[in-house]
Amino acid sequence: MLGHLTLADHVHISAASVVTRSIHQAGHYSGFFPIDDNADWEKNAASLRQLYRLRDRIRALEQRPSSTH
Repeated sequence: MLGHLTLADHVHISAASVVTRSIHQAGHYSGFFPIDDNADWEKNAASLRQLYRLRDRIRALEQRPSSTH
């Protein structure tokens, strides 16, 4: 935790998380940067696991010749 921050009651921080702002709503928070609600962090983490595959798909789509209508 950095600086003088305020945490609401029933706030749970996952190990190795970096807290850079006050948290005013109860919940489970995770992440290195930025900290986020745990459910949102898990969705983002799942997306990150697919990032390389998604990047390759976008590149392939961008390289297709565009069709004219």
